[in-house]
This record gives sequence, structure tokens and C-alpha cells, in this order.
Amino acid sequence: MLLRLAIAISTLIACGDGAPEAARADAAGGKEIFATACAPCHAANAGGHVGPNLTDEYWLHGGRPADILASVRFGWVDKGMPAWGPVLGEANVRAVVAYVVSLKNTRVAGGKAPQGTTE
Repeated sequence: MLLRLAIAISTLIACGDGAPEAARADAAGGKEIFATACAPCHAANAGGHVGPNLTDEYWLHGGRPADILASVRFGWVDKGMPAWGPVLGEANVRAVVAYVVSLKNTRVAGGKAPQGTTE
């Protein structure tokens, strides 16, 4: 229960909006964008491919919503992740982040081995 509450609060923070409906809408829109922009590296189920698993509790560059937002917005070009901010625009970046936050700790079957540290 507390985990779900923390995820919901994190999603609201990532969306920058206090309304739960907006958070759900952003996450739903983010799922569509994720399928196109992120799935080639992170897999369709976000369990990781070339990029890390986004469904566990391990994060290479921080798993807080603000950390994930910065990673998506600015990328990690030296590690192969492009800066999506200029490509997607701020609203779409926030939608993707809302979706990724909603996936945290869901631990999809067959996900890539943990990378990084827990928070």
C-alpha cells in the first residue's frame, strides 16, 4: 500500500500537476511515446535491452522523479541515451517520465539484471 502511494505521489511530482487525472493521462500518453522512442533500447515492457531495466528498484542515475526527468530531458549521450528534451518537447518528456515512474518496482518477468543502486 505504501509503495503504491509513493508511486502515485512520485507520478504527480513528475507530472508537475496536482490532479490525479492529469497524472494518469500523462502516464497513458507517455506509454505511447515510450513505445516509439524508448522501447528500442529499454524493451517494450521496459525490462531493458541495450538500456537498463526500468521496472526494478535499481537506477544508474537516480530513480527519483526529478532524476528520471533530467535523464530523459538531457540524456546520457556518452552512454548512448540521447537527450529527448529537444526532440519530444517538455510536455511529452514529462508524460514519458510519468509512465516510467509508474513502472518502478513492477519487476517485469525476464527483465534485465539489476544495474546501478537502489534508493
